[in-house]
Amino acid sequence: MSNTTKHTPGPWSAHAQEIIGNTGELIATIELTDGMDPGESYANARLIAAAPELLEALEGMSGFLNAQYPWGKSARLKSLLERAENAIKKAEP
Repeated sequence: MSNTTKHTPGPWSAHAQEIIGNTGELIATIELTDGMDPGESYANARLIAAAPELLEALEGMSGFLNAQYPWGKSARLKSLLERAENAIKKAEP
């Protein structure tokens, strides 16, 4: 995958250990490892399926907070925005 490739548009949904795209395409399959509870595997699938919506929400909140506080932010808000922006960078090409 190149650095310019975009992810499959959401929303995605979790079905057992599969993540399905909005047009029914298979996005990913979660494999059970030795000793893994099937419930944990399904929880992982739900988290992955929520990724596009989580990214969109994080980008929106980050943009809103940066626009609302352009003159200065508390140390706590700066830390939270830095963590949000680092997470966004991990998700983007």
